[in-house]
Amino acid sequence: MTVGDAKPYHFCRRTLLTLLAAVAGGCDLFDGPLYVLTPVPGYALTGSPGTVAVRPIVLPQFLQRTEIVQGTDMPVAGAPVPSEWWAEPLDLMIGRVVTQNLMQRLPGVRVVYDAQPPFTPSDVWIELTLEHFDTNQTGDAVVQAHVGVVGLRYLGRSAWRTVSPAGSSTRALVTALSIALGRFCDLIATLVVESWAIQFH
Repeated sequence: MTVGDAKPYHFCRRTLLTLLAAVAGGCDLFDGPLYVLTPVPGYALTGSPGTVAVRPIVLPQFLQRTEIVQGTDMPVAGAPVPSEWWAEPLDLMIGRVVTQNLMQRLPGVRVVYDAQPPFTPSDVWIELTLEHFDTNQTGDAVVQAHVGVVGLRYLGRSAWRTVSPAGSSTRALVTALSIALGRFCDLIATLVVESWAIQFH
């Protein structure tokens, strides 16, 4: 599947309610394509715990919408491109893709996405708070977040990753965001391994 292309799938109840609410508000959600983030490959690491859980993703208010947000550093903050929509709630999609990215980067580890309580017992869990998931003033895709890796010890980092889209289309932007998120997951995987090693020293 090409990165950024949406394929038919079964909407979860939350997604369906979001779409129905937008339609009730007078939005025609289906006059344009739906977009999805996709996992990207990274370096596989060893020395990981047996189980890792990705806890609910925290988003700022301006990203809690179905429109694809661009240019929040511009004078008109958070202006969406008309008829450009995420195919599912952004926090759920990011959580799912982060989980898939970590499964590839932490081979042999059981990685689960805990979208809501009750949470799955795990050796280590990940708390991810997004600050930016949009574009900067130069048009680069930006993923900026604080990640906390929690086990017997806590490791936290604030960082960002930027990727220049390979064009001006929304598909190119979504591809760049997927790549930037994948590079951020390289950091998360490194912190997971580091936190697990700390527990035994």
